[in-house]
Amino acid sequence: VELYYDNSKKFETTSTGVEIHGQIQMDDGHIARFGNSGDLQIYHTGSHSHVSDRGGAGNLNIESNNQVNIKQNDAEHYMAKFEQGAAVKLYHNNVKHFETNNAGVTVLGAEGGDANIYLYADEGDDDADKWQIKADGGSGAFQIRNEAGGSWAANLECNGNGNVELNYDAALKFETKSFGAQMPNNSQLKFGNSGSLAIYNDGSHSRITNS
Repeated sequence: VELYYDNSKKFETTSTGVEIHGQIQMDDGHIARFGNSGDLQIYHTGSHSHVSDRGGAGNLNIESNNQVNIKQNDAEHYMAKFEQGAAVKLYHNNVKHFETNNAGVTVLGAEGGDANIYLYADEGDDDADKWQIKADGGSGAFQIRNEAGGSWAANLECNGNGNVELNYDAALKFETKSFGAQMPNNSQLKFGNSGSLAIYNDGSHSRITNS
């Protein structure tokens, strides 16, 4: 059976089912159903588009012989790429920021930008819950930072082929140097459970005290 519009074939039955020549258009709220129980549904509400597996016992699978891409409607901006037997890539505003690989995952910053991983405990509803792992896009430094004081401050900073810095409340307390390690003036090295023995330099004199 063949159906035509203006002498152009649009629909025909075949030995395996039917074949459509052209587009299918359905009004908002009307559902195209597939399966004996109509479990797979495709429809548009007027506001949102849906591909839904309603009540089915199995999975909703998206399959490709090569790669699955999720894009914005302009077809130019990626949201996600799923490569066959390879990487999963996630994008923010068409900039790739996350990618799986055979050894784990890679987090990427934009060109010239930082790469950050945020860890929020307790739903992140307090500043003290918030931690950040950062690779600085300018200096290349690696930092572990917290926001307990209301703004991001480094606890640890590592510089490639350079020093490692340890901070307390955003103030430098200890760093490695090419000759070994160094502490700034008035930073004390203490010994004993109560820190009775202290060694430090006050900027003018070196001191060993026992309190």
